[in-house]
Amino acid sequence: LSPAVLGDIESLETFIKQHREEAVGGVLGPAAYLSTMNFMTRARKPEFRALPAESERIDWLWAQYDSVRGKPRRLQVVNEAYSSALITVYMKNANFIGTRRLMEAIRAYEAEHLTPRGIALTFAGDVAVSQTLIDAIVTTQIRSVSGSVLGVLLVVALVDRSFWWGLLTVLPCALGVLANFAVMGYLGVPLGVASSMFTGMTVGIGVDYAIHLLARFRLNRSRGETVESSLADAFAITGPAVTTDALGVAIGFGGLTLSLVPANARLGGLVVLSLVNCLAATFLLLPALLRFFHTDR
Repeated sequence: LSPAVLGDIESLETFIKQHREEAVGGVLGPAAYLSTMNFMTRARKPEFRALPAESERIDWLWAQYDSVRGKPRRLQVVNEAYSSALITVYMKNANFIGTRRLMEAIRAYEAEHLTPRGIALTFAGDVAVSQTLIDAIVTTQIRSVSGSVLGVLLVVALVDRSFWWGLLTVLPCALGVLANFAVMGYLGVPLGVASSMFTGMTVGIGVDYAIHLLARFRLNRSRGETVESSLADAFAITGPAVTTDALGVAIGFGGLTLSLVPANARLGGLVVLSLVNCLAATFLLLPALLRFFHTDR
C-alpha cells in the first residue's frame, strides 16, 4: 500500500521488460495492475496511467479490483496482508542460457536496489524450476547415456563373446547421439526434461540396425565368404528391412513435431534426426570398419 514500495516494484517491472534479448515478452505485477486501474477509473485519460501518490488512493484501487475481478483474483497478485506480491514474467521461446542471464541480472538488481529497501525476491514457476534442474538434467543425461551404451556393449559382448563386436554395435547409435547434440548446439535448441529423452530412445532403437547388419555379416564370414561378398550380402538382405524399420519409427515419432507443446515438438524432431543419423552411421561407418578391421575377434 506504500507508494514508495510500489514505485520500487514498478522500477523492477520496467527493468525486467528491458531484457527482450533474454526472451522476455511481457511483465505483469501489482504496479502494472494499479496503473491500469487508475487509468480506467480516471475516465481513461492517458496522464493517469501511473501509480497514485497517495496510500488512500492505492487502497481504494485495490478495493475496486476486488469488486471488478473478485477477491480470489486479487489474492493471486497480492496476499491478504499486502506484504508480498507476484510479478509474472512472460517468456517467449526461452532457453536456459538466456534465462540464467535474466535471473542473474534480476538478482544483481535486487542486491543493489531492493535489498537496501527491505524487499526480497523469490523465483517460482515452470521456467525457474526447470532452470534449477538443468544441472541435474545434464548430469543424469551423461550418466544415462553412458550407462545405456555400456549396457548394450556388455550384453552384445557377452552374447557374441567378443568385445570388438560389442563396440561395433554401439558405435553408430553413439555417434548418432553425438551428432544430435552438435546440431542442438549449433541451432541453439535447449536441453530440457523432454528433449533429453531422445538419447535413450536412440540407443534403444538404433542399436538394432547394427545388430542385424553385423549378425548377417558374421554368418556369411562363418560360411567362408570374403569380406566384400559378406558385406554385399548383408546389405542386400538386412539393408531394406533396417531402412524400412528406421523410416517407420521415424515417421511415428515425427508426429510429435506437430504438437503445440514446444518441448514435445522438439523431442519428436530430435528422435527423427537421431534415428536418421544412426542409420547413416550404420551404413557408412560399419562397412568401412569391417573392411579394414575384419579379423574375427
